Amino acid sequence: MNIKENKWTELPDLNTGRYYHSSCSFNESKVFVFCGIEHMTKKYLDTIEFLNLSEKELGWQKFEVNYGEKVTWPLISGRQGLGTCQYDNDSVMLIGGYTQGVFSDESFIIDVETRTFRSKATLPIEAFPFAMPTVSDISNKIVYTVDWSKFKVMKFHEDKWS
Repeated sequence: MNIKENKWTELPDLNTGRYYHSSCSFNESKVFVFCGIEHMTKKYLDTIEFLNLSEKELGWQKFEVNYGEKVTWPLISGRQGLGTCQYDNDSVMLIGGYTQGVFSDESFIIDVETRTFRSKATLPIEAFPFAMPTVSDISNKIVYTVDWSKFKVMKFHEDKWS
């Protein structure tokens, strides 16, 4: 949306239609969409797509996470209702969610440039930040999110949740 002109711009469709996903902007140049439930099959998604706003004509692109040689399975399981935000100038954070009857207590920081995991931290509770605010102060590397079921506010700072 162009706020000065009060005008919306139509963007390309995602490669995979989804709902109950999460999204965030990154350095005012990209938009990321994480996980959710696939529109047609109703199955949980573990995929990430991004749109480079300066190259919209390329459409949404799949964001493949490089898990490294020691990991032979995806660390991010398919889920819905997770929280996401830009963590710092280089990375995004994924928080909690729900899958197959289980609320997650995981959070991940992914480096956008290298597409690698920088860290994983355990939340103080299983969190479902669906439709709740997840915000960050990227200069101080602080993230706040709220669990939907308990309305508990959680803070991530110095590599740990409180």
